[in-house]
Parts: sequence; C-alpha cells; structure tokens
Amino acid sequence: MVVEVHERPKKRTLGRLGAVIVAGLIGAAIVYFVFTGGGGKPGMGSIRAYYQSAAGGEMPESVVKRLEFRGWHETGVITHDGFPVQACDLRDGNRTYSPCFVFDVDGTEVIEAGQDLDCGTLAYDRTTDRFMYR
Repeated sequence: MVVEVHERPKKRTLGRLGAVIVAGLIGAAIVYFVFTGGGGKPGMGSIRAYYQSAAGGEMPESVVKRLEFRGWHETGVITHDGFPVQACDLRDGNRTYSPCFVFDVDGTEVIEAGQDLDCGTLAYDRTTDRFMYR
C-alpha cells in the first residue's frame, strides 16, 4: 500500500517587506511633521504658507523655496493675547534674516508677523528679485 503525502506549497508572505514599508512610512511621516510644523514648534511649511498668502506679501512659490529654515529662538515677548513671539533664522544664499512670528494654538498658522510685533519683518521686492529685511 502506497500512501501519498501532499505537502502544501509554502506561502511566501510579505511580512518582512511589509514591516519595512510600514516603518519607512512612519519615519517619513515623522520627518514631514517635523519640517512642516505638524506639532510642537512650527516649521517651514507654516512660514512658506504665510509668505505666499496676502498677509505675507504673496511671494511666488519659487521665491519662498529659496529660503532655508535654520531654526527657532525665543524672544521672551508675549502678545496681549498670551501667545509667545518666536523668531526664526531664514537663510537665502549668504544672507540670514530673523523675522518674528506669532502662531495659532496648533502652531500651524501665522497669526501675526514682523513690524506689528516690534521686530524684523521680511519682504520681497519683485523688481530687484531680492529680499528686504526691515
């Protein structure tokens, strides 16, 4: 009597690959939120959005992308609404500017900036294609 044994074909799972993909996506999300201001200190995403808005001077996207975000420093000033005034260092080529901002509670949107806060403001002159810091 011959007994045949049938083995099930081994299924190839994507377990390891799936774990690597998930870990990569989580890492990418963390990097995104760090650089765009999604929690904690605001990031360059909220600053770019401000400068492209009417309140920020409607700078072209290509101009705003020239600004390199270099970090935050506290000013020690609090607005009448209780929000801290924060200054950041922005670099364009070899020039560095330190404009001030006040952000909403979530840190995602600029609610005040520059001269209204008695500190520097950054503007863009379209005719000369240069930033002006006042």
